[in-house]
Amino acid sequence: MTDDTGPEGALSALTILDLSEGIAGPCAAKLFADYGARVIKVERPARGDRLRSENDARFQYLNTNKESITLDYETVPGALVLSRLIEDADGLIEDGPTRRSDVLGLGASSLLDHVPRLVICRVSAFADPSRSYEELGGVAAEYRTGLHAFAAALAALWHASQSEHGQVVEVTGVAALASATVTGAPPGESVEPIRDMVELPHPTNGTVVTQRGPFELSETLWRAGLTPALGQHTDEVLGEIEVDATAIEALRREGVV
Repeated sequence: MTDDTGPEGALSALTILDLSEGIAGPCAAKLFADYGARVIKVERPARGDRLRSENDARFQYLNTNKESITLDYETVPGALVLSRLIEDADGLIEDGPTRRSDVLGLGASSLLDHVPRLVICRVSAFADPSRSYEELGGVAAEYRTGLHAFAAALAALWHASQSEHGQVVEVTGVAALASATVTGAPPGESVEPIRDMVELPHPTNGTVVTQRGPFELSETLWRAGLTPALGQHTDEVLGEIEVDATAIEALRREGVV
């Protein structure tokens, strides 16, 4: 079921910034988007998410219902724009190690001082950034980590809604796989989504096929949607935080967006 004509999605009150790439982080952010949250995917100018740049079919599945903006927040003007976006966000999902700079005022403690309710969800294979998901079984481990990140971020967001206090949530693939082992699921089993397929019209690619969400709720609806083009919503989203067209064009000339 989609929410085109029915009630809003279960998570429609939330705004999430997706600063992650690849599989695990985008998987967590996708679940927020598919169940109603506004998810703004922040991608590198020109290149975008590494799976987008590799023309990987998984990118299409993992980024449905999101909005895409391009922004280099490792620059001073880009960091200022990201800081303004964060003011209106409930949560932020990123890969570890983070690309947010303490020097530019984007460190976790600075963000939580500025936006106390913010939930920062950091997703990685291990606490040690030099180690990869390949040690855990590759793609299957990344999907499982994404599911754990979604659940963990939801718990933190619920707490923040009640207390007005956000926090940093650390989710590692090794912990997700350890949990699966404890509950009896083989760590190496495939966790690629297995659900009914949905065909959607695409403005340039004819028809695209996506899969339904991994779970359904009886009273609120899952959304079927398309993956955005790189930077498709940059002007719209920056306009909402009062960055005017002239300033956006200047940022574009500088390669910031």
